[in-house]
Amino acid sequence: MDSFLIGDVLINWRCEGYRLTPGEYMEKFRHHGVWDGETITLQGSIHPLKSLTQYPKVGENYLYDVYNVDGERMHLYNWSYVRGGYAIWPDRVAAGRTDGIWFDPVMNYQIPMDHDWFFGVCGLHKALLFKNRPILHAACVEINGKAVLFTAPSETGKSTQADLWQAHAGARVVNGDRVLLGQKNGIWHAYGYPCCGSSMICENFCLPIAGVAVLTQGSENRIEPLSEAAKQRSLVAGMTVYQDDLAEIDRAFSLAESICAQVGVVRLVCRPDAQAVQVLHDHWKGEGRL
Repeated sequence: MDSFLIGDVLINWRCEGYRLTPGEYMEKFRHHGVWDGETITLQGSIHPLKSLTQYPKVGENYLYDVYNVDGERMHLYNWSYVRGGYAIWPDRVAAGRTDGIWFDPVMNYQIPMDHDWFFGVCGLHKALLFKNRPILHAACVEINGKAVLFTAPSETGKSTQADLWQAHAGARVVNGDRVLLGQKNGIWHAYGYPCCGSSMICENFCLPIAGVAVLTQGSENRIEPLSEAAKQRSLVAGMTVYQDDLAEIDRAFSLAESICAQVGVVRLVCRPDAQAVQVLHDHWKGEGRL
């Protein structure tokens, strides 16, 4: 059994007959020894997925089709020339039920999958979300022992702003694309998460959150205050959730409300320059967050 400590949740992976290969980023979170806190166990088993003849063949490598089986969501993935490389029931993963993941025996002869890729698609986000630990699409820097997060759609400048803070404010980039959010002693913290997009920066950390900047590109640098509703919508927009799962959406908004009650959330209209750093830094320093 492989074990990884992500934030303050232990992730156990168990599957007789199929072993994932080590991933570059997951290895930073590998855990040895006992653990008496929250635990998520991902259970896999070997099944002849070719017998799932009621579903059409999935197209190319890494692509999947989503079906409902007895009211449960099922992801059926294709791998090379196998009819179905593996099937995942994310609801079972989230509920801690066994056999949440089925592998086809032929998978033993396919290109091996590593922990980094597999845990990104297996429904782990759902299990974490219902343990009140959402994954946020955000770049994160550490400054004065606190986390500053930049969230926005892809290609909007998260990594750019993080790099600017490192260059002009003495901050350290600790992840360029994803963070796990969770409460520690009643305070919302950002934790390292084994996914970092194209930034290749992925550290294992735990930092209280100073603030979250929702980025918008503009011709000048300025702070725009957000209503409470807009703050919550902005956070939920950046969280990893199935967009058609109302239970996930409800939980995400509940957590966003709790986060916004504690953490500074503002919109930063910005250019890719040092003044953008100064504007946001001065704003949060004036509020006593930095």
